Amino acid sequence: MIIKKFEEQVVKFPQKTAVKAGDSSLTYIQLNRYSNRIAHTLIAGTHKQKENMENEHAVVSLLFEHGPHMIAGILGTLKAGCIYVPLDINYPAKRLLYMLEHSGSTVILTNRKNSPLAETIVRESKGLITILTIDTITDDVPGENIEREVQKEKPAYILYTSGSTGNIIGYRIDS
Repeated sequence: MIIKKFEEQVVKFPQKTAVKAGDSSLTYIQLNRYSNRIAHTLIAGTHKQKENMENEHAVVSLLFEHGPHMIAGILGTLKAGCIYVPLDINYPAKRLLYMLEHSGSTVILTNRKNSPLAETIVRESKGLITILTIDTITDDVPGENIEREVQKEKPAYILYTSGSTGNIIGYRIDS
């Protein structure tokens, strides 16, 4: 539903600004192509990622500052049929690792700016976690919409809050 509504806006307002943060902005058509490239890359993935992406509840962690990259990552993850977990770049690596492992995430989607933090988390992890740096996705990756059926009841995201235990988890249903 979220993706369908977004793609309807792309058709109506392709050259209008969809997201702006500081000096960075993307039009609807640019954001759509960018998120489609992310989705195609997640779906294609490595062999290790492919097994997880085919899972009905594949989880991708997003390690970005707020802005166009984060929005493109959210849309790309949803277009790939995955659940996303936003990670706060200001949290300690140990807290981020807990969130990653607790959610079952096997992919960290990030950019070059935050790659060192992602690498620190991966070094400390016990599992197999892949880092996908969106800055390395080239223009030869398809930018077309993905025809993928997502179940209405499937969670869209997992949010960790800073409650008294720090381990409270929330799900959003009806993606």
